Amino acid sequence: MWIKKLFLLIGIGTVLYSCTTDVKQFELIEAEDSGIQFVNKIQELDTLHYFNFPYMYNGGGVGVADFNNDGLEDIFFSGNMVSSKLYINKGSFKFEDHTQKAGLETNSWVMGVSIIDINQDGWQDVYLSVAGHAEGAKRKNKLFVNNGDLTFTEMAAEYGIDDNGHSTQAAFFDMDNDGDLDMYLLTHANEPTTNIDKIYTLIDGTGPSTDRLYENIGIENGHPKYQNISTKAGITIEGYGLGLSVTDINQDGWLDLYITNDFIADDILYVNNQDGTFTNKAKEYFKQTSRNSMGVDAADINNDDLIDFITLDMLPESNLRKKTMTSNMNHEHYKDVLKNDFSPQFIRNALQLNRGQGANNHPVFSEVGRLAGVYETDWSWSPLFADFDNDGQKDVYITNGFMRDITDHDFQEYSSQSTVFVKGTGKLSKEDLLKKLKNLKSVYLPNYMFQNNGNLSFTNSTVDWGMNQASLSNGSAYADFDNDGDLDLVMNTINATPLVYKNNSRQLNKNHYMQLQLKADKGNIDAVGAQLNLYMPNDTKIHQEITPVRGYLSTSSLKATIGVGTISKIDSVHIKWPGGTFEKLGSLRVDTLYTIVKGKNEPLNFPALQSKNFLVSEISDALNFEHTHIENEANDFRHEPLLLHLNDYFGPGIAVGDINGDGTDDVYIGGARNQKGAFLTQKEGKFNTQELSDSEKYEDLGALFFDVDQDGDLDLYVVSGGSSVKYYDKGHYQDRIYTNDGQGNFVLDKEALPILKASGSCVVASDFDQDGDLDVFVGGAVEPDSFPISPRSYLLENNGGKFTDVSHKAPGLQNIGMVRAALWSDYDNDNDLDLLLAGEWMPLVIYKNTAGSFEKVTNTTLNKYSGMWNSITGADFDSDGDIDYIAGNLGTNTAYKASKEQPLRMYAKDFDQNNSMDPIITRYIQDVEVPIAPRGALGGQLRQLYKTFPSYSTYANASVKDFLAVLDTTGMAVFEANYTNSSYLENLGDGNFKVTSLPIEAQFAPLFGVQVFDINQDGNLDVLGVGNYYETEVISGRYDAGKGMVLLGNGKGGFSSETLNTTNFVVDSDAKALSLVKIEDRMSWVATSSAGKTLVFALTDSLNNQYIDFKRGEQYALIYKKKGKIEKQENYVGSGYLSQSSQIVLWNVAMVTKIEFYNENGSLERTYSQNE
Repeated sequence: MWIKKLFLLIGIGTVLYSCTTDVKQFELIEAEDSGIQFVNKIQELDTLHYFNFPYMYNGGGVGVADFNNDGLEDIFFSGNMVSSKLYINKGSFKFEDHTQKAGLETNSWVMGVSIIDINQDGWQDVYLSVAGHAEGAKRKNKLFVNNGDLTFTEMAAEYGIDDNGHSTQAAFFDMDNDGDLDMYLLTHANEPTTNIDKIYTLIDGTGPSTDRLYENIGIENGHPKYQNISTKAGITIEGYGLGLSVTDINQDGWLDLYITNDFIADDILYVNNQDGTFTNKAKEYFKQTSRNSMGVDAADINNDDLIDFITLDMLPESNLRKKTMTSNMNHEHYKDVLKNDFSPQFIRNALQLNRGQGANNHPVFSEVGRLAGVYETDWSWSPLFADFDNDGQKDVYITNGFMRDITDHDFQEYSSQSTVFVKGTGKLSKEDLLKKLKNLKSVYLPNYMFQNNGNLSFTNSTVDWGMNQASLSNGSAYADFDNDGDLDLVMNTINATPLVYKNNSRQLNKNHYMQLQLKADKGNIDAVGAQLNLYMPNDTKIHQEITPVRGYLSTSSLKATIGVGTISKIDSVHIKWPGGTFEKLGSLRVDTLYTIVKGKNEPLNFPALQSKNFLVSEISDALNFEHTHIENEANDFRHEPLLLHLNDYFGPGIAVGDINGDGTDDVYIGGARNQKGAFLTQKEGKFNTQELSDSEKYEDLGALFFDVDQDGDLDLYVVSGGSSVKYYDKGHYQDRIYTNDGQGNFVLDKEALPILKASGSCVVASDFDQDGDLDVFVGGAVEPDSFPISPRSYLLENNGGKFTDVSHKAPGLQNIGMVRAALWSDYDNDNDLDLLLAGEWMPLVIYKNTAGSFEKVTNTTLNKYSGMWNSITGADFDSDGDIDYIAGNLGTNTAYKASKEQPLRMYAKDFDQNNSMDPIITRYIQDVEVPIAPRGALGGQLRQLYKTFPSYSTYANASVKDFLAVLDTTGMAVFEANYTNSSYLENLGDGNFKVTSLPIEAQFAPLFGVQVFDINQDGNLDVLGVGNYYETEVISGRYDAGKGMVLLGNGKGGFSSETLNTTNFVVDSDAKALSLVKIEDRMSWVATSSAGKTLVFALTDSLNNQYIDFKRGEQYALIYKKKGKIEKQENYVGSGYLSQSSQIVLWNVAMVTKIEFYNENGSLERTYSQNE
């Protein structure tokens, strides 16, 4: 018997153990267990359907609050075609329907749920936003005032907020810091698509989809009274509002508003002017937004005490959904939208990372959704930032789903074959159209849970956390329903009972939490708008704000639940109360709920505004340095629709040198086609501008000042590039040499160069034949109208001021690839300058120089890293006597992820034999290699594919093998890119390099211009960088998250990123070249931008930084440091990206003992020591 008992006990133990290990982070509470039987049922009728009410699938919201003050959070659901419902929390995830008893039944199309104690009596009230297709009288918003006994009285008219303007959501906040709560009302009228598709915006308040602002004008008849002040307050811009976020975005003590708008309408950022008015500053703060912005949330996602945003769109994750939703890449429409003053918008979620503001009067944001991995969650509605696992990092939960997949292009092409309605009637023109609509599949997917990894990346933990139940989810909210210290979730769904998730974090991990319930002055008793900062022993600071309206149509808990990880004690909590009062609580226990009453805590003085001591200052205007690059209009996509980016927008470059012999640095900046290049000559610390005559015919790329003809002054070499002209015959791509008369006057020497037939990029110079003059390498960027045929690159030997093509001395160099940058550098320390190349769809390439002949190095680790390389810069970062490199790449803030296992590929050939190249560019989506181009783009290029793949679904279900199987691939070229990180290349000798990705901030955008300098004067080399690329295909969208980069080196090859608030190095444009320039002995940097203003930055404090000019014939210097290390610095004539800098040795007087200068043979030329 005891044996049977033993086996029984073992069996029970096994079951218990199995149950424990099967517990997920979240547990779905079924409707029969929770008692929540509400269903937001949407039924299509002959008289009510998508074609006459296209917003009928937008769903409802949810609000959570403790309506009966029993310590448990209750739930309110809004209903569209059904009544809204209130469920009272009875504990242990049991809820009771109290709707009818409470008097909360509705018969309107209710959208948003706003929970607020509107009359400040200590009981939470309900404000409902009403929309729909009904007449105005039936569309009035509802205010249900809590009577304190679980009954409610509807009083919207008495309060003055019974608005009937197709409301989406309301947020209550103190807009004027007068101590009471005002109301912003989001609006989305039931307008026809013809109105919505217009490419202009009404900004005078007359648009039916213009939001409203209601001011709390005081107490009347015992309760607050509201008045519509929209026009007076400047709330006059129409939109199609779906999301609303309230936060103090610029930290001036006044609450601002971020409004997300559907369709083409721009998102709006209403910044509070502190006088009762608001100004839209979205374009100043954000470079791009979501195209069809849905819900929005705001929080500090990386614990830097700065508020970030996420907005949602409808980009699918799967290739099937991507390709059936998108037909073409309409660049012309995109440009038209921009010309009509709309912002750049792209169909994907946008994660706006707050970078700080430097010396600006507002913060700048980088859109990093693609880098973070949260940009494609299909037809999405509600984002919620919250720490769902209590590890101290805010995760993000995203709801999605749509009842009918009306974006399916097979359906769209069918329904667009004739007008939807019979003219003059409300009847559908096709009897079976409604039937086909009803037969359309739903976008029925699991919602997304992204776990914050703490490094600006998120992991999709939907399955691992037990949340992979498919639904049609809309509004969502979080609250701690069981008071166990972690955040649970609830969401309103269409045609199904709501999803209710119990969070099991406290059961599964050892993370701690803190809960804070704030109580402030009457008028804003719940402290809406308050800010919290938790300070912990590990120097972590967590920022949280009390703003309950979040996500989409919903209100989350007022109680702040803050995860703190494994920390067992909180050093202090700082509270910024609404209105600006600061208080502090010290030494708090974890796993505790604190009720904090204003005025009962240690007061803190308001932080005084202090002038910041930035590393650099922007001084362009002070120098009279006036230059703006003006781009010509060009569109390669008309002839080459499969490109990932245009090839005519890669300038301008910079050349630096003393062109008039006065001992100061002057600058040349190239012009775009139809714009002349410009000389900016320095005199007494100011600059004068003079144009280069007869240069407007060309698209200037790289440029160099050097003594071409050995007459003692600096001449000018300019590379002609671009792609807007499709032929070579008229000389648009001929490079040019301009000779200097010694006074800074330049004349074109038409005989100096051979005929060059290439669209070039860079030019770099060295005396590779060691005859005493400088020779050049010129990189070929692109073959116009024939991408990706390898353009010509040239090795040009200088013979008395006349150049000869000697490219044969470097076998394979002529057609090495699409070169973007080059550098002459002695990578192997043999005193011969070797040639390093960076380019697109290729690895970094080294040509070893042996006595003026070149051989491509094949046994280098660099061959493993094929990328989209833009730039290369050399320096001895670890002071070991050889040159290491910084290589700029595409970055990782891109949809086009690449790895060795799953690279980007390009299959290129004239497949249809029509004398034009057909590049089929592919990526991996969910482990399958597929074309990037949608059906319309690839089928338009190769029309035989329409026959093989007659529908969007057949196209979407095909892999690249299926496409290639129907094409003649004989002679097809295959390109590959498996690495897109901008990187540090540590020189290990013998052609081997350790490739290390630069810090995450260097991956936000393509890295172009790079300069190396000890900017913080600690004796270690640092990196300044700029880069973006705006002119891309329009599905994934442009690269604009680069804002200027400063990486501080540790002297060992490691780097850390400095914030804009420390550096003030802000280059928020389509940045390209970056050069070091001496301006009155002050170290400065010039940064150019495509179609933008050129900026000049100067080091704020250069006390210890000194320089010595390289002399003619000196190839490198050895810098001896006091701690025994020796740093090598090469003398570059052109480096980075299209950049030439002052030829100087930079050194720190506190760190250096002497400097030795060496010539091209490795012989010591001179020595400089500190006592000289």
